[in-house]
This record gives sequence, C-alpha cells and structure tokens, in this order.
Amino acid sequence: MLKRLGIITVACTMLLSPAAALASTGETNHSVHFRSAPSVGSQIYQTLPAGKSVTVLDEVNKWWVKAKVGNKTGYLSADYVNFTNSSSGTGTITKGVNFRSEPSVNSHVYRTLHSGTEVSVVKTVNSYWVQISVGGQTGYVSTDYIRYSGSSNGSTSGSTGNATSSNIINYGERFLGTPYLFGAEYPTSGKFDCSSFTQYVFDQYGIDLPRTSIKQSKVGSYVSKSNLRSGDLVFFSTSYSSSVSHVGIYVGNGRILHTFGTGGVKYSTIESGFWEDHYMTARRVL
Repeated sequence: MLKRLGIITVACTMLLSPAAALASTGETNHSVHFRSAPSVGSQIYQTLPAGKSVTVLDEVNKWWVKAKVGNKTGYLSADYVNFTNSSSGTGTITKGVNFRSEPSVNSHVYRTLHSGTEVSVVKTVNSYWVQISVGGQTGYVSTDYIRYSGSSNGSTSGSTGNATSSNIINYGERFLGTPYLFGAEYPTSGKFDCSSFTQYVFDQYGIDLPRTSIKQSKVGSYVSKSNLRSGDLVFFSTSYSSSVSHVGIYVGNGRILHTFGTGGVKYSTIESGFWEDHYMTARRVL
C-alpha cells in the first residue's frame, strides 16, 4: 500500500514527502484540473473530463498524484483519479469501518467491519480507498482503517486517527484562511463552503456527513446550546427564515470554527453579534 503523506499548510500549498513510484493506468472519476505542480495555486494545463485515461507515475501525497496525459506530465487531485497497484494479499481491519459497495462515502454500506477482521485485499483504488473481499463479498473500505503487507511499518497511514474533538479541531485549524466559495469543494478548487468544510474535516476521521448544512442538521443527536461541547456541529440561518443554511464546528468558549464570506475559514463567536442572533440548533456526531 502506498503511504498517505503530506500536510496542508495554511496557504494550501502541500508539503511534499517522497512516495514509492507507480506505473499504472488510471481513470478520472470527476472533472479535474491537470496542473503543473501539486498545489491548487499552480498553473492549470487543462481540465480533464470524467472517464479520461491517464498514466499514474507516482503518489506524491494524500492529496496529489503525478500523472502523464499524452506527452505531458503534471499533477491531479488524488480524490478524482482511480488507479490500481500490486497491493493484493491479506489485510486486517484496524478500527470499525463501513464496508461499502463503491469507493465513495455516498455509496451503500453493506455492513460495518470490526477491528481485527481478516480480509482479502484485491487492489488499492487510490489513496483513499482499497477494494477488499470478505466472506465472498467484494467491496471497499477507507485505507485509513486497514493494515496489510503494503502498509509502511505494518500500519495504516494518513492524517486520520481517533475521532476526538481535539483531533478534528486541530485538523480543521490547518485550513484557517482557506477561501470561501458557495458550492466549492476543496480538492478541485482549493476552497470550501460551510458544509463541504465540515464534511471534509469529519471525513478524515471516518465520520460520514451529508453534503449540505440542512442535511447535516438531521444527523447525530440534538444538543442544547447550554450543553454544547467541542466537536459539536452548530447550525444557523443566514437570513431571518426558519431554514438551516450554515454550519460550523463548536470549539468551546462560545466559539466556532467555520467558513463564511471574507477571510474564509475562521473562528467566530456565537455569544454575541450576527451568529448569536442567527443560531438555530446543534447536533452531536462524536
């Protein structure tokens, strides 16, 4: 298994670490920018459509792969390229994980595999997903929760770990200053909107959230404002209607980590001003 590497800097430029060389055929699963360097600030050579065949040369880190398209070499978001390597063999689930029908957090969950479950590894799909076989059924699990012969030092890799509030908040803080754009998703744009930010951060720790704030406001369990604790999802209406339209992560001391408008990802207080006036509800998913 190729190790997930890399740290996102506040400026969203990736700190690169060496990875084992690949030489495999891949295919884009979404339209994606083909760039001159592994950074959202680099030159865009072209935008590749979904279904485009590419040659994956190297997995630079968790977020980027080096690829060749035609005669040109560049970089693609690892989220939007499916590729395989020779990582077949046996593996062990290291933490409870959803066993899915497709390599996507939106796909059908067959069941939850428990820590210690022995599985057959079919192939590595990309830096996020591995295809496995369990009891004659084939499906997919997150690469964060499986250990097998290709893993470095006999363990899984990546930025994830225990889904604790401190881990989630610390990870979210890496994106302070990342620009806000309604409808944006970070891997393709280098920007977030409120719900893609919370979805992206919680996903790093194996917690699947829906894409929109209104849908996120229906998961987990209700918690009153007086009983908020760090890691809770806090919801607001950005108008004076009764509909949820914004979400942030409660960090304690009356503050949230979220993204909205100028300044992008930031801290805000919910004990005074706009966010106090527009507070609606909160949910606990940890």
